[in-house]
Amino acid sequence: MPHLDNEGYGPQLSRYGTTLAQIERLDAWLEEHGVIGKGGSIKPAAKFRADLDKLALNLAGALGLTPVSHARVLRDLGEAGRSQVDIAKAQEEYLREQRGSA
Repeated sequence: MPHLDNEGYGPQLSRYGTTLAQIERLDAWLEEHGVIGKGGSIKPAAKFRADLDKLALNLAGALGLTPVSHARVLRDLGEAGRSQVDIAKAQEEYLREQRGSA
């Protein structure tokens, strides 16, 4: 994912990595202690795990790591590339016109 080499993605990548690490640690804790608490209720840690899943999915989408968001990034990069080509062509045409009228 070459678009992630842009330093502007740094904070989001860091947050995504932190979230994945939290999920791993919480999974280990839940495996050891279980999901169900006394009285048959779901432990708060299990509910927090679900929140972390949602956060990880949102961050993955924002970073273009899901199939749909990756396709969107590729589309946007393609449109940006076409815009750059259009600008370059317009500049060349302008310079040709300037040379022709001089």
